[in-house]
Amino acid sequence: MRAIICGALAALTITMSAAAAAEADQNSAASMLPDCKAAIEGERSGNGFARGFCVGTVLALAFMAENSSANVTAFSGEGQARWFDDRWQCVKIPDSITQGQIVGVVVLYIDARPERMREPFRSLALEALFDAWPCRPEQSRP
Repeated sequence: MRAIICGALAALTITMSAAAAAEADQNSAASMLPDCKAAIEGERSGNGFARGFCVGTVLALAFMAENSSANVTAFSGEGQARWFDDRWQCVKIPDSITQGQIVGVVVLYIDARPERMREPFRSLALEALFDAWPCRPEQSRP
Protein backbone atom coordinates (compact mmCIF):
# COMPACT_ATOMS: atom_id res chain seq x y z
CA MET A 1 0.00 0.00 0.00
CA ARG A 2 2.83 2.37 0.89
CA ALA A 3 4.44 1.73 -2.53
CA ILE A 4 1.18 2.63 -4.29
CA ILE A 5 0.86 5.88 -2.36
CA CYS A 6 4.51 6.79 -3.00
CA GLY A 7 4.07 6.01 -6.69
CA ALA A 8 0.93 8.14 -6.89
CA LEU A 9 2.67 11.04 -5.15
CA ALA A 10 5.63 10.77 -7.50
CA ALA A 11 3.33 10.78 -10.54
CA LEU A 12 1.44 13.79 -9.16
CA THR A 13 4.69 15.66 -8.52
CA ILE A 14 5.93 14.98 -12.05
CA THR A 15 2.60 16.11 -13.51
CA MET A 16 2.59 19.30 -11.46
CA SER A 17 6.21 20.05 -12.42
CA ALA A 18 5.41 19.56 -16.10
CA ALA A 19 2.38 21.85 -15.80
CA ALA A 20 4.46 24.54 -14.09
CA ALA A 21 7.15 24.28 -16.78
CA ALA A 22 4.54 24.53 -19.53
CA GLU A 23 3.00 27.61 -17.90
CA ALA A 24 6.42 29.25 -17.54
CA ASP A 25 7.13 28.52 -21.19
CA GLN A 26 3.82 30.10 -22.24
CA ASN A 27 5.03 33.34 -20.70
CA SER A 28 8.43 33.23 -22.36
CA ALA A 29 9.45 35.54 -25.16
CA ALA A 30 9.86 32.53 -27.46
CA SER A 31 6.27 31.49 -26.85
CA MET A 32 4.64 34.91 -27.28
CA LEU A 33 6.76 36.44 -30.03
CA PRO A 34 5.16 34.59 -32.98
CA ASP A 35 1.71 35.82 -31.94
CA CYS A 36 3.01 39.37 -31.56
CA LYS A 37 4.49 39.23 -35.04
CA ALA A 38 1.22 37.87 -36.43
CA ALA A 39 -0.68 40.71 -34.75
CA ILE A 40 1.41 43.49 -36.25
CA GLU A 41 1.42 41.81 -39.66
CA GLY A 42 -2.39 41.73 -39.60
CA GLU A 43 -2.53 37.95 -39.90
CA ARG A 44 -6.09 36.64 -39.54
CA SER A 45 -5.46 32.90 -39.34
CA GLY A 46 -4.33 31.04 -36.25
CA ASN A 47 -5.00 31.94 -32.65
CA GLY A 48 -6.69 35.32 -32.48
CA PHE A 49 -6.82 35.17 -28.69
CA ALA A 50 -3.03 34.79 -28.49
CA ARG A 51 -2.51 37.75 -30.84
CA GLY A 52 -4.86 39.87 -28.75
CA PHE A 53 -3.16 38.72 -25.57
CA CYS A 54 0.19 39.91 -26.91
CA VAL A 55 -1.13 43.30 -27.98
CA GLY A 56 -3.04 43.72 -24.71
CA THR A 57 0.01 42.80 -22.66
CA VAL A 58 2.27 45.26 -24.49
CA LEU A 59 -0.26 48.11 -24.32
CA ALA A 60 -0.91 47.48 -20.62
CA LEU A 61 2.83 47.56 -19.95
CA ALA A 62 3.13 50.78 -21.96
CA PHE A 63 0.34 52.39 -19.94
CA MET A 64 1.86 51.30 -16.65
CA ALA A 65 5.38 52.36 -17.70
CA GLU A 66 4.11 55.83 -18.58
CA ASN A 67 2.10 56.24 -15.40
CA SER A 68 4.25 54.73 -12.66
CA SER A 69 7.87 54.26 -11.68
CA ALA A 70 9.55 51.02 -12.70
CA ASN A 71 11.11 48.76 -10.13
CA VAL A 72 14.22 46.76 -10.89
CA THR A 73 12.41 43.52 -10.06
CA ALA A 74 10.20 44.00 -13.13
CA PHE A 75 13.19 43.33 -15.35
CA SER A 76 15.16 40.17 -15.98
CA GLY A 77 18.76 39.52 -16.97
CA GLU A 78 20.32 42.40 -18.87
CA GLY A 79 17.37 44.64 -18.05
CA GLN A 80 18.23 44.76 -14.36
CA ALA A 81 21.71 46.08 -15.14
CA ARG A 82 20.31 48.63 -17.58
CA TRP A 83 17.81 49.83 -14.96
CA PHE A 84 20.76 50.80 -12.77
CA ASP A 85 23.23 51.89 -15.47
CA ASP A 86 20.82 53.90 -17.62
CA ARG A 87 18.82 55.11 -14.63
CA TRP A 88 15.55 54.06 -16.23
CA GLN A 89 12.81 55.88 -14.35
CA CYS A 90 9.88 56.25 -16.67
CA VAL A 91 8.67 56.01 -20.25
CA LYS A 92 7.25 58.81 -22.39
CA ILE A 93 5.75 57.54 -25.64
CA PRO A 94 4.98 60.37 -28.08
CA ASP A 95 1.30 60.84 -28.89
CA SER A 96 2.07 60.32 -32.59
CA ILE A 97 3.11 56.68 -32.00
CA THR A 98 0.42 54.12 -32.86
CA GLN A 99 -0.41 51.01 -30.88
CA GLY A 100 0.94 48.92 -33.74
CA GLN A 101 4.22 50.80 -33.61
CA ILE A 102 4.50 50.16 -29.87
CA VAL A 103 4.05 46.42 -30.41
CA GLY A 104 6.45 46.58 -33.36
CA VAL A 105 9.19 48.13 -31.20
CA VAL A 106 8.77 45.31 -28.68
CA VAL A 107 8.97 42.67 -31.44
CA LEU A 108 12.14 44.20 -32.91
CA TYR A 109 13.77 44.49 -29.49
CA ILE A 110 13.10 40.88 -28.58
CA ASP A 111 13.99 39.58 -32.06
CA ALA A 112 17.41 41.23 -31.72
CA ARG A 113 18.09 39.19 -28.54
CA PRO A 114 17.61 35.53 -29.48
CA GLU A 115 19.74 34.40 -26.54
CA ARG A 116 17.09 35.79 -24.17
CA MET A 117 14.05 34.03 -25.63
CA ARG A 118 13.55 31.90 -22.50
CA GLU A 119 13.12 35.00 -20.33
CA PRO A 120 9.66 36.33 -19.45
CA PHE A 121 8.06 38.15 -22.36
CA ARG A 122 6.75 40.91 -20.07
CA SER A 123 10.22 41.72 -18.76
CA LEU A 124 11.69 42.03 -22.24
CA ALA A 125 8.71 44.03 -23.49
CA LEU A 126 9.13 46.47 -20.61
CA GLU A 127 12.83 46.78 -21.42
CA ALA A 128 11.94 47.54 -25.03
CA LEU A 129 9.66 50.39 -23.96
CA PHE A 130 12.30 51.89 -21.67
CA ASP A 131 14.94 51.49 -24.35
CA ALA A 132 12.83 53.14 -27.06
CA TRP A 133 11.19 55.96 -25.10
CA PRO A 134 13.04 56.76 -21.86
CA CYS A 135 12.02 59.95 -20.09
CA ARG A 136 14.44 62.79 -20.23
CA PRO A 137 15.27 64.24 -16.78
CA GLU A 138 12.79 67.11 -17.20
CA GLN A 139 10.05 64.60 -18.08
CA SER A 140 10.49 62.31 -15.09
CA ARG A 141 7.85 62.27 -12.39
CA PRO A 142 8.55 63.54 -8.87
